[in-house]
Amino acid sequence: PPRPFPATYGAWLDEVPPSARTALAQVWSDVRVYTGPEATPLLRPYALLDNARLLEALLARAGGGLCWTRGHVVHAQQVGEGWEVRGRGGETWRASVVVDAGGHGGSLGAPVRPGGAALQTAYGLVAQFDRPPGPPGGMVWMDYRAGHLPPAEVRAQPTFLYTMHLGGDRYLVEETSLIARPGLTRPLLRERLHARLAAQGTPPREVEQTEWVAFPMNTAAPRPGSWLAFGSAAGLVHPVSGFQVAGALADAPVVAEAVAARLAACGPAAA
Repeated sequence: PPRPFPATYGAWLDEVPPSARTALAQVWSDVRVYTGPEATPLLRPYALLDNARLLEALLARAGGGLCWTRGHVVHAQQVGEGWEVRGRGGETWRASVVVDAGGHGGSLGAPVRPGGAALQTAYGLVAQFDRPPGPPGGMVWMDYRAGHLPPAEVRAQPTFLYTMHLGGDRYLVEETSLIARPGLTRPLLRERLHARLAAQGTPPREVEQTEWVAFPMNTAAPRPGSWLAFGSAAGLVHPVSGFQVAGALADAPVVAEAVAARLAACGPAAA
């Protein structure tokens, strides 16, 4: 059955489509970047998605026409005017249109990444703090200050702190490597995060949850195929920030309407 995304997702408020605005957990107008001692204000509100409310909104919008089938797709081919989809357990499903929304790994046609995947990785935690690790009432998109580390280490493996004030004494803090090949490891980022928090005198008092993020930034177009790829499976990831969710939420209705119109006009042969 469908379940909320487990990871934390943020987006620029102006990029969140109106249909998803009801699923925002928080919006910050104080958004900063640190590349030196002084903050650079970004002057662009930033939003945190409430994943449970987002799922509820998407299911409500879809209505009662959904039929959920759990399985692992391994192959799809056109048979006549439709599709035959095969599952790992020997299942066979029939469909008029096949959409591969299997994430950055894809389900039917894994994208080709010459030289291997260049990853964005991050280790974070939601915790209660006696002293705020970031600006109260605000969020820090990138804090590259690293005076507590040897300069050579910083140049070899640069990372930044990503901070959200969640209210009261609760904050989300993540040590992030924007892009690296090979990607920085979870133990290294966890060590960097705790070293940073200790150096600025803001160790967590009580950790509520931890988070690990790893996904390729050098997404490429999927291998040629007759099915429709969408989202990360189609390489629709911002090549600098890694943002994808807000774009997918905005693009999905456009793509769905185009598919529906084509099917209505041409029948299954449209696929």
